[in-house]
Amino acid sequence: MTRAHDEIGTSEMTMAASMNSLPNEPTTAWLVVPTEAVFAKLESTPSGLSGMEATRRLTVHGLNELQAPHGVSPWRLLLEQFQNVLIVILLVAIALSAFLGHGVEAIAIAVIVLFAVLLGFVQEYRAERAIQALRQMAAPLATVLRAGQEMAIPARELVPGDVILLRAGDKVPGDARLIEAAVEEGRGVFENIKKYLMFLLSSNIGEIGLMTGASLAGLPLPLTAVQILYVNLATDGLPALALAVDPPEPDLMRRPPRAPRSGIFTRPVVTLMTIGGFWSALVNVSLFAWALHTGRSLEEATTMTFVSLVLIQFFKAYNFRSDRHSVLNRPFANKWLNIAIFWEVLLLVLVVYVPFLQAPFDTFSLTLIDWAIVMTSALTISPVLELAKWFERRGWFGELDCCVNPRGERPCPRPRPFAKARRTKRPRRMCPLPNPMQPWR
Repeated sequence: MTRAHDEIGTSEMTMAASMNSLPNEPTTAWLVVPTEAVFAKLESTPSGLSGMEATRRLTVHGLNELQAPHGVSPWRLLLEQFQNVLIVILLVAIALSAFLGHGVEAIAIAVIVLFAVLLGFVQEYRAERAIQALRQMAAPLATVLRAGQEMAIPARELVPGDVILLRAGDKVPGDARLIEAAVEEGRGVFENIKKYLMFLLSSNIGEIGLMTGASLAGLPLPLTAVQILYVNLATDGLPALALAVDPPEPDLMRRPPRAPRSGIFTRPVVTLMTIGGFWSALVNVSLFAWALHTGRSLEEATTMTFVSLVLIQFFKAYNFRSDRHSVLNRPFANKWLNIAIFWEVLLLVLVVYVPFLQAPFDTFSLTLIDWAIVMTSALTISPVLELAKWFERRGWFGELDCCVNPRGERPCPRPRPFAKARRTKRPRRMCPLPNPMQPWR
C-alpha cells in the first residue's frame, strides 16, 4: 500500500496496495474497493507491516521486480566479434594468402585480426560490466511505513500490504493501488490564492472608482498622492499576506472536484469582487461629497475619506476569507489577519493624530462624531457582501463549483436567477394501445 505527499503543501496524499495480492479480482473492482476492505484483504494496517511480517512476506512472494534478462556471456561476446564484415574480409584474405603460398602475409593478417578481435572483446566486456554496475547503483528506493516508522528500502523488496510514502518527484512503484488522497493542503493553497487576489483586486477597484467618481462628479481629489501610496503599500500589504495563510474552511474537502479548466476568476468570484469595489467607491464618494457639503474643510473631508477607505478594506479582508460562507463563521480564526489589522489600525491612528505625521500625509485630527460617521459608512460593506454571498449560494451569479462528472468535464452553466420554475403537470394514466408489431412489456 502507498501513502504519498503532495509537495504543494507537504501533506500526506495517497495510499496504494499491490494488485498482485488479489489476482482473481478484476482491476476495475480492485480499484474501487473501500480502504477498510483493502487493509482487510492484505492483512495490513495504516501504520504498515511489522519488520518480521515484511520479511516473511518477502520470503513467500519473492522480490518485487520483473525478471531481468541475463547478461551476455563472454563467449558470445567473443563470437560476435567475428560477425564484423571487416573481420570476415580479413579472414578470407588469410585463407587466400595461405592457399597461394604467401605465409608471411597470412601470419601478419592473422595477427591483425587477433588484435582487433581481442580489442573489441575487451571493450564490449567492460561496457557490459559497467551497465550491470549502473543498474545496481540506480536501483530505485521506496519509503515505506514499517510499524509506524518511515524507512527507505529498495523498491524490489516491497511486499503486498506495504504502506508506501510518495512525495512529489518520487517514482511510483508498479502494481500499487491509490486508496487514500488528502488534497486538503493543495485545495487550501488554491483557495488562499483566490482570497488574496479577491481582496487586492476589489480594493483596487474601490480606489480607482473613488478617484474616477469624484472627478466625474466635479469634486476635488478625495485623496492625496501620499495617501494613495500609503493605502497601496501599507493597508493592502499585510492583510493580503495574512489571507495567503488563512486556515482552510471546514467544508473544503466536502466540495466536489474542481474542473481542470476552471480558473480562479469564475463568474461568482468576479461578481463578488466587483460588488465590493463598486460599493466601496460609492460609499467613499458619497462620504466625501457629504463632508464638503456640510461645511467641513477639504483637509477634514479628505481625512474622513482616507480613513473610511482604509477601514472598508479591513472589513473586506474579513469578508473575503470565504467567497461563500458568512463573515460570522469563525471570523477571527486567522490570527495573522488579526495581528495585521491591529497593527494597521494603530498606524492609521498615528497617521491621523501624530503632528509630525499629519503634514506629509495631509491628515486632520478627527472628532468622535467624525469617527462614528466614518465607522458607520465603512461597516456597510459587510452586509452588502453578505447579501451578495447569499445570492451567490443560490446560484444567481453562476455555480460556485464547476466540478467533474464521471463522463468528463462539465462546464459551468449560465445562471438563470430570474427564471421561473417550470410547473410539472401530473401525468394522466392512460392505457396504451396495443401494437401488433411489438410484444407487451
